[in-house]
Amino acid sequence: MITRFLFTVLLACSVINLYAQGTAPGDELVRGQADIVNGDVSTSAAIVASKLDNVTVRDRKASWNLADPLAGDDGDFQVEFPAACTLQEVACNCQGGTSVVISLYERARATPETGTTNMMTSTLTCDTDGAVTTSFTDSALAADVPLALGVGTVTGGVTLLRVYVKCRTN
Repeated sequence: MITRFLFTVLLACSVINLYAQGTAPGDELVRGQADIVNGDVSTSAAIVASKLDNVTVRDRKASWNLADPLAGDDGDFQVEFPAACTLQEVACNCQGGTSVVISLYERARATPETGTTNMMTSTLTCDTDGAVTTSFTDSALAADVPLALGVGTVTGGVTLLRVYVKCRTN
């Protein structure tokens, strides 16, 4: 039977959410979760290791928190995803002030300051109520390629900009 389920692995005080699909008895997974909760990481790790060939990490997320953002902070904040993925959503909000206009750029490791085509259909205006887009002119991101945040117009005394990016593994 093909099953699809979500499980959480706790290792070194980190939480990793893994989406697994394939043939696996669900009761082993439940025992594995209980073992983790009860502190038996070795048993849980053995169960997880036995399932690794059935595990696919689908959604990857990155976030940036910029204190006192300034127009022109282009490329100061970059992230790479370890597998090729498709951008799904960009969300943002700001604290203090009125708004911040952002863009996302695909860069190259060899030239991390170069790349001027916004991957989103248009810039995104982040305000205190938040903003979200799922519209992209180029949503494909290769593995280990820097994704850079571009900061445009900052209106008012914005003290904090938060940006969240979700990318789905191809």
